[in-house]
Amino acid sequence: MRSRLRSRVLIHGPTFLREYERFWHHPKETPIVWVGLLFAIMCLVTCYQQHPIVAHSDNKHLIPAYKEKSIQCLVLGKYTNGPANTIETLLLNFQIESFRDSNNETENSLFLALVIRLAQRMGYHKDPSHLKTISTFQAEMQRRAWALITHYDAISSSQTGLPRVIRESHTDTAAPLNLLDEDLYAEMAVLPAPRPDTTTTPIQYLVSKNRILSIYNMISDLKTSINPQSYQETMRLDTLLDTAYTSLPQTLQDRPMANYLMNSPFLILNRIDLSLLTHRAKCTLHYTHAFPSSPTQNPSSKTSRTACINSALQIIYYQTLLEQENEPGGRLYQQAWKLAPIETLGLPLATTILCRFMADPSFVDPTESETRQRALEALETSCRISLSKQNQNYNRSSSRQALQANEVIRIVLAKAGNELLDLTPRGNTTMENEISPSSASSTSMDVDRSDISSPSTVAEGMPLWTHGVPKREQLARTKTNAHPTNAHWLLRHTDSDDIDFSDI
Repeated sequence: MRSRLRSRVLIHGPTFLREYERFWHHPKETPIVWVGLLFAIMCLVTCYQQHPIVAHSDNKHLIPAYKEKSIQCLVLGKYTNGPANTIETLLLNFQIESFRDSNNETENSLFLALVIRLAQRMGYHKDPSHLKTISTFQAEMQRRAWALITHYDAISSSQTGLPRVIRESHTDTAAPLNLLDEDLYAEMAVLPAPRPDTTTTPIQYLVSKNRILSIYNMISDLKTSINPQSYQETMRLDTLLDTAYTSLPQTLQDRPMANYLMNSPFLILNRIDLSLLTHRAKCTLHYTHAFPSSPTQNPSSKTSRTACINSALQIIYYQTLLEQENEPGGRLYQQAWKLAPIETLGLPLATTILCRFMADPSFVDPTESETRQRALEALETSCRISLSKQNQNYNRSSSRQALQANEVIRIVLAKAGNELLDLTPRGNTTMENEISPSSASSTSMDVDRSDISSPSTVAEGMPLWTHGVPKREQLARTKTNAHPTNAHWLLRHTDSDDIDFSDI
């Protein structure tokens, strides 16, 4: 459990180990939902083992089997009634879906909405102190789970461009305390005093990030509102964002990489992640005022444009830094399998801002010539890094989107007077063929439905429920390589009568 996984806070290590030992002694007496939690943990670990940096064995074929069994345990346990470990198991399955296909935001957001509604039905959005039936230990673990749910809700809404499911006015659950697992035990009567900010704990990062996300949520609400965005409100939120970041523990605030020599990769990644989120929030907040339809309409547009561009440049700087430290011998090389969600945080928005700044002649200001040169260099660097990842065969879905974005950057750079950069990926003819102009414009829905029952189509294509519902008998005793790939679909279409664990 010693990792940067956000879901780590869901599991109390000592309690889980006792339950695990009890499971092997009395397997038939173990709640079936807890077995689903165990399958979800096994699936998540197997997912992370597939990265080249940490790969020890070729057990990829177990992932769909573990995931399906986890969902089947939820169905057998009647998860809609809210038995113990339901929310934890569902959240682990959500992280599995996000890790396996980070580009499938719509499917994942629908699954998350189901989890949130069930958590609200179980009372997670109300602080457990209102209920005398919940023990002190259970109350703190429930606060941790709700903190993770609000985190996922904010991130998911920003990825899909949709309003959040959770509203602050509907919840009063307190933030969890900065405690280690050894500070908590099932029989405790009162919570101990929280550890100081100088003590790094798994929950500290999540609570700190939620501080930034609380302001980011206000910014998102402002952006999705049908009412015009006033400049005064923009600057008020800008001040709140700066205050939220400076209020973070000093150990989590960013500093030059030269000062990281004595810090663990775990702490470095947390710092960069929080700083990236803050800069992304600034870009989102100031974008409307930074690039108005007519620059003369708003005298404050230059102030917002400066803040917007500086944050965009900082985001690309972090991308470059992560790429350098991800090389063999770098500080983060052994953590490369954890970097994908961080490296792409805010990057599309940052490149959009710099492209807009470079391409629109109405924003040309003689005093900004140095900034334009920095933006030009940043775009070129970002483009080359993205394509170098394609050459290394990282994630084909993200590479397809990256190539489209890089093509736009090439046009902008050429328009700015640069030579047309040779940004075609090398040594990867398969990728080049897959991302041809015709294939890049196609969507995952363009699938031949006549072959829907083919195991290869199920395994390599989009989740089954986007293609059509197969016959119920196809679900019974399915082979590992033909398992459905989406947890949301499995929850909807798994029947307890069809469940069989004999193939595990």
